[in-house]
Amino acid sequence: MNFITIMLRLHMDLFAGLPGELFLGGIGLLFLAAIVSGAVLYGPFTRKLEFGVVRSERSQRTRWLDLHNLLGVVTLAWAFVVGATGVMNELSTPLFAAWQQTDVKEMLAPWKGQTPPNPNELSSPQAAIKTALHQLPGMTATSIAFPGDDDGSPHHYLIWAHGASPLTERLFSPVLVDARTGKLTAVVRMPWYLRALEVSRPLHFGDYGGMPLKILWALLDLVTIVVLGSGLYLWIARPRRERAAKPPPRASWRNAGGGTRRMKPRRQATFAAQWGWPIGLAVLTLFGLISALIGEGGIWWWLSWAALAAPLLVIAHHLRRARQGRPHHARARSS
Repeated sequence: MNFITIMLRLHMDLFAGLPGELFLGGIGLLFLAAIVSGAVLYGPFTRKLEFGVVRSERSQRTRWLDLHNLLGVVTLAWAFVVGATGVMNELSTPLFAAWQQTDVKEMLAPWKGQTPPNPNELSSPQAAIKTALHQLPGMTATSIAFPGDDDGSPHHYLIWAHGASPLTERLFSPVLVDARTGKLTAVVRMPWYLRALEVSRPLHFGDYGGMPLKILWALLDLVTIVVLGSGLYLWIARPRRERAAKPPPRASWRNAGGGTRRMKPRRQATFAAQWGWPIGLAVLTLFGLISALIGEGGIWWWLSWAALAAPLLVIAHHLRRARQGRPHHARARSS
C-alpha cells in the first residue's frame, strides 16, 4: 500500500468502512454549514469596506479577518460544490444497497426459487458482452460479474458499460444477460440518486479536464485550507469580551471654538457593490466546473481553465495590492 492509497482511504473512510464513511459525511455537512454561515456573516462584516480589502496597516487579527473574508467569498462556489459532492460520495454504500434491495430485487423476482445454472450450463461470457453492447451502441464494457457474484445475480451475467465522452464515461449502465440462454434480460435503468452520485465523483476529485484543471484544483484546495485555518485562528484569537457589548463612542469631534460637530455616518454598500464580484466569480466557477465535464476537450477545456483561474487571479491581485501598501479605504462617507 503506497502513500497515495493510504491518503485516499483516510479521505474516504478513515480505514473504518461504512462507519468511517458516515462519520466523514457528517463532517462534510458541518463543512457545508460553515460555508453557508460564512456567506451570511460576510455581508455584515464587509458592508462598509471595498471588495477584497486586506487592511495591512491594522492588527494581525484584522488582517487575518480580511484575508479570511477574501479567500472565502472568492472560492465560495467551488468549496460548496466540493463539499456537497463529498457528502454525496460518502453515501455511496447505503445508496447502492438501497438500489439492490428495491429495484434490483424486484427485477430478479421472476427467478426467485429457481436453481442457479451449473458451470457447465453457462453460455459464453464473450457472447454476453456482445449482446449487451449491441443494446448500448457507442459504449464500452468495463466489467462482467458472473452468476453468483455478491454484486450480481444468481442467474445472469451482469455487464457494466460506460460512454466515451468526459461525462458519459462516468455514467455506468448495467445490463443483465441470461447466463443459460445468453439472451438479453434487461438494460437496467439507474435511479436518479445513483446518477447524481456518479456525476458527483469527478466534481469532488477534479480528475477530469486535463492536467491544468488538476493544478487549479490543487491550488483551490490550498486556498480552502487557508480559509479553514484562518477561521480556526480567528475563533481562538477572538477578544475575551465582545466589543459590541460596550456602547460605541459618539461620532463627534470638537471644533476650534469648543463646539461639537457630529461626524457623518459611513455609507453602507449596495447589494451590487458588495455581492457583484462574489456572484460573478461563483457563476464563472460553476461554468468552469461544468464546461470541462460536458465538453469534449478543445475550447471547452480552455474555457474551464480560464473560468477556474479567475478566483485565483482575483486573490493574487488583492494580495499584491495589500503587499504594496496601496490603501483600501472605507467606503466614501455620504455627503
